[in-house]
Amino acid sequence: MYLAAVLRDAVTNFEVYLERAREEVLKRHGSRVKGPPRWHELRRFFDVLEVTIESGEVRRVRELRHFS
Repeated sequence: MYLAAVLRDAVTNFEVYLERAREEVLKRHGSRVKGPPRWHELRRFFDVLEVTIESGEVRRVRELRHFS
């Protein structure tokens, strides 16, 4: 149970880090930030910057977090 909570928190922290990085880039370029993005929006945003955020490992861990 403890490890499941650690995994869930780690994935959430990673997503929050990516959201904040996106916000910073958009603010520096004068764009408005409209609420928290969905995962596919983050992935598309970072693809434009040629930064891969969804490796095989990240995909597996995210799937584990969403496992019901």
